[in-house]
Amino acid sequence: MGRKKRSRVSEEGVEDSAPREGGSLGAGASSTSSDKSLYEILGVERTVSQQEIKKAYYKLALRLHPDKNPGDEEAKEKFQLLQKVISILGDEEKRAVYDETGYTGDDALGGDVAESLQEYFRTVYKRVTEADIEEFEASYRGSDSEKKDLKDLYVKFNGNMNRLFCSMICSDPMLDSHRFKDAIDEAIAEGEVKTSKAYQKWAKKVAETEPPTDPLVRRRKSKKQEGMDIVAVISNRRSQRKEQFNSILSSIVAKCGTSADAEPTEEEFQKARQRLENKQFSRLIDALVAKILRVIIRLAAYDLVFQNDWSSRAVMAVADTQNPLLGEMTCGSLLQHLQLIWDEVGESDEERDKMLLQLEQECLDVYKRKVEQASKMRALLLQSLADSRAELASVLSALGENSFAGIPDKSSGTIKEQLEAVAPLLEELGKQKEERIREFADVQLQIDKIREEIAGTLKIGQQIETPVVDKEDLSSKKLGEYQSQYQELQKEKSDRLHKVLDFVSTVHDLCAVLGLDFFSTVTEVHPSLNDSVSVQSKSISNDTLSKLSTMIVELKEDKKLRLQKLQDLAAQLTDLWNLMDTQMEERELFSHITCNISATVDEVTVPGALALDLIEQAEVEVERLDQLKASKMKEIAFKKQTELEDIYARAHIDIDPESAREKILALIDSGNVEPSELLAEMDSQILKAKEEAMSRKEILDKVEKWMSACEEESWLDDYSRDDNRYNSSRGAHLNLKRAEKARILVNKIPALVDTLVAKTRAWEEDRGILFMYDSVPLLAMLEEYTMLRQEREEEKRRQKDQKRIIEQHATDQESVIGSRLTPAARPLGSKKVVGPRTNGGASNGTPSRRLSLNAHQSSGNGAGSMSRDGKRDSNRAAAPANYVAIAKEDAASHASATDQLPATP
Repeated sequence: MGRKKRSRVSEEGVEDSAPREGGSLGAGASSTSSDKSLYEILGVERTVSQQEIKKAYYKLALRLHPDKNPGDEEAKEKFQLLQKVISILGDEEKRAVYDETGYTGDDALGGDVAESLQEYFRTVYKRVTEADIEEFEASYRGSDSEKKDLKDLYVKFNGNMNRLFCSMICSDPMLDSHRFKDAIDEAIAEGEVKTSKAYQKWAKKVAETEPPTDPLVRRRKSKKQEGMDIVAVISNRRSQRKEQFNSILSSIVAKCGTSADAEPTEEEFQKARQRLENKQFSRLIDALVAKILRVIIRLAAYDLVFQNDWSSRAVMAVADTQNPLLGEMTCGSLLQHLQLIWDEVGESDEERDKMLLQLEQECLDVYKRKVEQASKMRALLLQSLADSRAELASVLSALGENSFAGIPDKSSGTIKEQLEAVAPLLEELGKQKEERIREFADVQLQIDKIREEIAGTLKIGQQIETPVVDKEDLSSKKLGEYQSQYQELQKEKSDRLHKVLDFVSTVHDLCAVLGLDFFSTVTEVHPSLNDSVSVQSKSISNDTLSKLSTMIVELKEDKKLRLQKLQDLAAQLTDLWNLMDTQMEERELFSHITCNISATVDEVTVPGALALDLIEQAEVEVERLDQLKASKMKEIAFKKQTELEDIYARAHIDIDPESAREKILALIDSGNVEPSELLAEMDSQILKAKEEAMSRKEILDKVEKWMSACEEESWLDDYSRDDNRYNSSRGAHLNLKRAEKARILVNKIPALVDTLVAKTRAWEEDRGILFMYDSVPLLAMLEEYTMLRQEREEEKRRQKDQKRIIEQHATDQESVIGSRLTPAARPLGSKKVVGPRTNGGASNGTPSRRLSLNAHQSSGNGAGSMSRDGKRDSNRAAAPANYVAIAKEDAASHASATDQLPATP
């Protein structure tokens, strides 16, 4: 049985265009290459599993499907070839035959291969011997398979055992009738099958025969005659049939009263033929003869009553049996024999007339009954004919046929001829009706199957029930409607299947990108979406399509969120790398993360590009860099703060560095501010500070010149008070040169101060704020310096006037007293040698930046000046101790409170 199943490889497998040893999809179905096997077409090895073969077919089918390549004939041919390849390799039995023989179909047996046809046949089918047949028969007889086949054939032929034995394998009516009867009776008792009249009649005949003792022994005995020549058997059977026919003719001739040796004439032959065909007349004659015999028997019995001699009765009986008249059994001979009996008995005429009347009445009764029976038979035949015609009309109506060419005319022929003419038509139309019912059942079954697949109620491997066919309407139009409906459903199924395959392909791509298990994900929607299930068996229900669509939306949303998260992490990594100047070697380790920093959702197609472990890896790296950044952030922030403080210090802008540093530390430790934002803010402050310093640069340069001039002025004052400045000491000529330069510079101070005041006021008006110099308004400093300079000038004039008065008074004294004064009595001033200064006050070193703007004057005029200046604006801040001012120290020595003289410039 197994070999018989494998023989279907060439019938149901590849089509006529399939290759013998595979083909090349690239070259099309019509030009397949003989150097490629079917495995090479799919791109797999010979040792792969069925699941891998289906997976490879699935990938190629998605790429070469005609719906994806509309109008491409080459793609269509490739797809057809692919179907032929999977029809062979997708079936384990066909694949085994292909692996063993290398043949893919019957069309591959042309050319040189036809020479080894017998060898090819023996590679597929082994030789069947008598031993194999006996072995199969021994295992089949009495098995469950035999019982199942017996029940199926019994139901199929409705209990007609003759047709059952014609279809039942390994069966013999002489050997298996009793065994089959017992099996069917048991099935009827269990309710598996129903009894029928044909079976009951057959079972009654079988019960009357003796069952065989050993069916196998009888078969073996019958096998001894298998050597008989078949021609002799046929000739023998023909001879037997000829003898039987001759005996039938002989009996007919004997009944007609003619000699068997004489050949009948044509007229006699036609009469005999007419008598044989007229069965009704023969039956009436037989019945009449039987009635006459019964009368004769009754008369003979009556005659025996009067005869006590048994011997004479026996002799009479023997004579009667030897009477040739009784052998002919005709009405005349019987009447003649009756007359002889009456004469012998001495029956009266009245009795004879009465007997003949009774005989005539009985004959009439017989004729009457026969007429009634014939009428009933005619009525039955007419009813049967009407039923047949009605059934014929019903079948024609069910088949949708208005007329049929073979229907006989109602008025032509006898009733039996009409019945005989209608019978084959009914049989033929019955076959057509059964065939049409089968077609309806098949198409309705396919329609119901597709509907259940669309509805999602059909499970994997489930067999649906055979639909009930409406036998009242089996027309071709109705069948066409069903077929059109089936084609529409088939098209819808194809569209749905294509849509499902597209959805599954999209889910596969998304799962590959997200690093998810495709099989576990897609089987959550429906188990049939796995590759182990064939393409045609995949679920195409609305629920499956809805779930696949929802799953794709969820996967795309998940992909979008993961990509956004990965891009954020990549941006953080890039910022941290740039912030900490990370080397390129270390950055290359995370290039698979940063490569998608600017990619869109559709551009990311690399498998595993958005896997969770990849995102976790990026998160760990960002966390590590954040910790490293926190340790380095303070150092970077303090560097920028130091730079900012240096800019403010050079611009003489007073800030609180300690509070700024504490604030920076607090922000970094709290983590509320992004380091990049903090650094950007500090860079912004540095930029503003540089702009501020640039705007103050011109004024600060003039302030520097002013302060330098003030220092030179202070030195010149000290130098002017030195009485020994003209002595020829070492370095005196350098002081003289410096004094000349200092006088030139001091003369420029008023103009420099005026320019500085004008620029400062313009700066303040432009920005609307005060120009602060080390936290002190510059204009206040300049105004105070101007007032002090004026007071000093006025003090110098007073000292000059006082000195002139004193000198005039001295001259007047000298003129009166004379020259009584000695040089020793002259007041001695403290001598001070003006030379090179040390660091902090020397002319050759860096001049001091401190000017005492409120220095005490030694004269009373100076005190008066301060008293007058005491009414100045109290809101004006005095120069702080840490601010740069021009320091002036009076180096003149005081001899006494009344004799103190100011140094001349």
